Amino acid sequence: MKRIFWLILMASSAAFAGQAGLQSDPTPSDTVTAGRSANDVVKVLAKHLSLTEEQKSTILPIIVERRRKIQEVWTSSELFVRQKQVQERGINKESDRRINALLTGDQQEAYFALQQERQVRRRLRRAESQPTTN
Repeated sequence: MKRIFWLILMASSAAFAGQAGLQSDPTPSDTVTAGRSANDVVKVLAKHLSLTEEQKSTILPIIVERRRKIQEVWTSSELFVRQKQVQERGINKESDRRINALLTGDQQEAYFALQQERQVRRRLRRAESQPTTN
């Protein structure tokens, strides 16, 4: 489940590049983040959403761009952590919107379910990491 979360997260980041025409053929260094490549993210999405080849080729640059933008946010020394979190959420939301626009109705439902699972896992991790006060 953690793998799916990261794959969705990375898939969404590539949405910007494909539609903005910023990068037509991502280089390997641009597609690898946190041990998973953008291609791996697309493969997982393809498996869970039954993506067509055209959808895969359109989603890949969106994921690459999402990752690039998120990396830029987190390497910025001008922002506080909270500001970085807000910006990352905005990047994810926008790329998710762009990916969703490429999907059929059934795929959109499955993508929404994957996003919900991601949120639940994130909340559980946060709750587990909070120190208990007894």
